[in-house]
Amino acid sequence: MRFLGALAFILSAVLCLSADMDIIVAYDAFAGDATTVIQYMKDGKTEYIRGHLKSPSKDNNIRIAERFSGDGQQFSIENTSGIQAHIWVANHFADEDLFDESMLSVLQEAEVTVVINDHKNRVSHRVEVPEEPGMIFLAGTVSDGAFHPSPKMYPKLKCFYLNVVDAETGNPLPDVQAEIRFRGNPISTGSTDSQGELAMQLSDYGDYTVKIFKEGYIPVEHSFFLDLNEIPTLLRVPLSEELKEYRIVLTWGAFPTDLDAHLAGPMPGSGTFHIWWQNKVLVGGRNFLDRDDTNGYGPETITIYVPADGLYQYAIHNFTQRHASASTGLPGSQTRVDVYANGKLEQSFRPDPSQKGTVWHVFNITEDKKIIPVNRYSHQSDSKNIFK
Repeated sequence: MRFLGALAFILSAVLCLSADMDIIVAYDAFAGDATTVIQYMKDGKTEYIRGHLKSPSKDNNIRIAERFSGDGQQFSIENTSGIQAHIWVANHFADEDLFDESMLSVLQEAEVTVVINDHKNRVSHRVEVPEEPGMIFLAGTVSDGAFHPSPKMYPKLKCFYLNVVDAETGNPLPDVQAEIRFRGNPISTGSTDSQGELAMQLSDYGDYTVKIFKEGYIPVEHSFFLDLNEIPTLLRVPLSEELKEYRIVLTWGAFPTDLDAHLAGPMPGSGTFHIWWQNKVLVGGRNFLDRDDTNGYGPETITIYVPADGLYQYAIHNFTQRHASASTGLPGSQTRVDVYANGKLEQSFRPDPSQKGTVWHVFNITEDKKIIPVNRYSHQSDSKNIFK
């Protein structure tokens, strides 16, 4: 039976009527203490608001309410438009230096529950802690004025999580080697398991690089940053088998669930094409769109097998939020585009977090085969008009 303290907290909380959304995190403090961390992104900047502190966001858009009864924390978001906010809940007394296995079950024993009262859209959501061990879980994301649940548990704080998949098939890649460097010095190595996953504990705050390689695949290197908030660093990497052609790979986070890759360019001989998920035109007898993903993360992969003379254009469409003209979903979605050519990773692109829109025109490939960044943002709801 769900504990009475949390239930009383949820039912008796005085809601801020002027706010678009209230976030209530309830738990049984006799079984364990939890803390909520809201990862708040607005205008290209990220801020962390913690439930055990009284400080609101710097713009006062997110505020922390006093406790009314029972155990828990309550936040109000005055304006949910034009922002993104990831809602994390962690074991408050977790100490990475004094870690023991009992810490991994505290959130379940405390029966953590997250309730979202969305006054703007007149709907409520209830997210319970996943039934798996861990010290922090992601309840979901506030984006474009609505809450999108995506509960996922992570074993530890202050940790780097790697997930490697085949760029063409999307299947997990086991036995991929990873080497992490901190300030240029190797500090840790490991290999992915049968699910293509690897977790590596970090000890210092700052800039890291990770080199990822597997025989028969093009090696890649990525950078990441661990800050004092100790939110898990998540990196999903598609590896491409060695090839001479162009391969363009799109990956992203849990939300939005459906980002679409678009490629327009010259047909061999004459004419042009525009390829996306609903228009898989055969070019030279082959599909360019190797894989379409509609459930988050990707990869979504396009391969140019025999480049023709002319200009190629590559863009991404936020299909999930295609009707929200000022959407922040795409730049806030951990989106990355990797371009492979000549047997190596030629370039990687990430969206500008300060921009808004449902279309990101990422780059062009010119007639002399140069990759030229475009980085233009716009709005379009209809997939067939992305390049118009």
